[in-house]
Amino acid sequence: MNLALVGLSFQVFTMTIFVCFFIDYLIRYFRSTEAELLSPRQKTFFAFLVLAVLLILTRCAFRLAELHQGYRGRILKDEGLFIGFEGV
Repeated sequence: MNLALVGLSFQVFTMTIFVCFFIDYLIRYFRSTEAELLSPRQKTFFAFLVLAVLLILTRCAFRLAELHQGYRGRILKDEGLFIGFEGV
């Protein structure tokens, strides 16, 4: 169980670092004088990238809280949350 907690914690940490670097990149890009407008295809890509990262971070945070209580914890036994985060 401790190994799973460490792995999930590391995943949340590295994804948070990725988000920070990505936000920094976008800020620097749009502040530059040579910034081009994003095409609709690029806007769609970035929108889905943001959505994917947010959903993955939310799921990982849920799993982290779930495993923090142990395999017999209250959150682990909540079927609605499990279906919402794992099954959908």
